[in-house]
Amino acid sequence: MNYSDLYNLIGVKAEINRLERQVSLGWEKEFRTLKWLGLEDGMKILDLGGGPGFFSKLLLENLPNCKVTLLEPDSDFMKFAKENLSEYEGRVEFKEESIYNNSLDGEKYDFVVSRFVFQHLDDPIAASKEIYRVLKYGGIVSVIDSDRGVWGISEPDILKNERNILGRLEKKARWNREVGRKLLRILKLGGFNGLDFEAVAIHSDIVGVGSIAGEMNITNEDIKNLSRVNPKLAHLLKQSKDMISSKNTIVILINLIAKGVKQ
Repeated sequence: MNYSDLYNLIGVKAEINRLERQVSLGWEKEFRTLKWLGLEDGMKILDLGGGPGFFSKLLLENLPNCKVTLLEPDSDFMKFAKENLSEYEGRVEFKEESIYNNSLDGEKYDFVVSRFVFQHLDDPIAASKEIYRVLKYGGIVSVIDSDRGVWGISEPDILKNERNILGRLEKKARWNREVGRKLLRILKLGGFNGLDFEAVAIHSDIVGVGSIAGEMNITNEDIKNLSRVNPKLAHLLKQSKDMISSKNTIVILINLIAKGVKQ
């Protein structure tokens, strides 16, 4: 079982909707942090594993002189991304390829960003070395990901149940949800120097608990259908939806950002 198998449980459309919410939740703080780490307008940017292109679109909107290459191996996501970014023709390039096997030129990019991709990679060190290859000297990589040890807290503690259920799913899917703590070492083994590390916190009192708990955008009908395939995951999603109705619910999510420089 891989990532595609898991999102097919809820459907491609539902997963695309979830990814859109995931990007929007952390965008302002992530963008501010990326600029502090060296992201500038006018750069050639590689969005590695950019999925349906929501993060690429925000980069293109907010950095009007940048050019973006979206690297994504999933054909469903790539099809959506091409439609979603059609207005940026001439500033965006699409590569339906894997980080391990691609046609990217060496020393081409000023900045590489990868969001929540490394937890799915079989060989993150090989990916780090490939990022090093395609970056110009002086170029920067920023890897954004999570870690099961610090990825979130909630009141009531629904995330405790979520960690247990997702942990079993992740084991089947061979996800590495402890990758956050290892990001700097992965970049160092890839050849990078100038290492730095930041965290972005998303609080439900700012973005609204509905934005976080509703990230999956799952309907009651979706939950009913999913319960036939994976009743434990369906129960978890129902709990997440139920959180929205409580005025006392608090959720904090933490995204980790690792930086490396090709020197």
